[in-house]
Amino acid sequence: MKPPLPYDRGKQILKLLALHEPLSVRGLSQMLSPKIEPRRLRDALSRLYARNLITKRNDRVFGGSGTFYQISREQKARERISELTGLDSQVLDRNHPRHTELLHWELCSVFAEKLANIFPEAKILREHEFKTQATVADYFASKEGTPPEVRPDLIIAVEIERTLKNDERIRRKLKIYAHESPLDGVIYICDLPEVARKVELIYRSKNLNKTLRIGHYGNLFLMFLDQDAIHNEEKFRLINSDCKTVSIETWISFLRNTSMNFRRNKELQD
Repeated sequence: MKPPLPYDRGKQILKLLALHEPLSVRGLSQMLSPKIEPRRLRDALSRLYARNLITKRNDRVFGGSGTFYQISREQKARERISELTGLDSQVLDRNHPRHTELLHWELCSVFAEKLANIFPEAKILREHEFKTQATVADYFASKEGTPPEVRPDLIIAVEIERTLKNDERIRRKLKIYAHESPLDGVIYICDLPEVARKVELIYRSKNLNKTLRIGHYGNLFLMFLDQDAIHNEEKFRLINSDCKTVSIETWISFLRNTSMNFRRNKELQD
């Protein structure tokens, strides 16, 4: 008899799909740990598909041959998946993104999962999850008088920009982040260097890095990450608006261990 495996690929895949669906083989392979060969991953997906636990979705991405996998919408299948993963069956009920949003959706999913592995104590929420998190939503909506016990120790926003946006739209979003939000920091993940450059120029040209709230550490408030790093790296190195690099762990540690009033612009050492 073979010894039992220390992990169950089927359960791993179901849990990832339950939390992040829809996902392609590429996305799943980036999220599974330990790593799995694409052929073995496809075999595992075929077995789950044969058991009617997952369905396939074919979309006009990856050159017109994009196959994404989702949890079955059948009630019995969802109940079985809930038993296998330990997740509430309500988690499995969501609206799925349109085909034009699939690549962006999967990139968010991969990054969220990798962040969760780096910072297991953190609570990572994606935009569509805010409506189910009343405490967090209330905190972000409030301006003053929020009870201290409601505020998380650290709040970081992540923006994924795959294309160039209107200057005014970028400026307005950065202004909210720097002036009006409770954020401690922002990470911009950009598909193209020119996208990151535009965001950085607007941040500096409008003096948003010198605002009263974050001006004393404005060079360490906004950080950039190359999009390719999400798929190719396990350890992320961020770039600040002064073109200095630092690991995401060092940056988070600095923000977490230094109160807002005592943060200062400096070159962080890994």
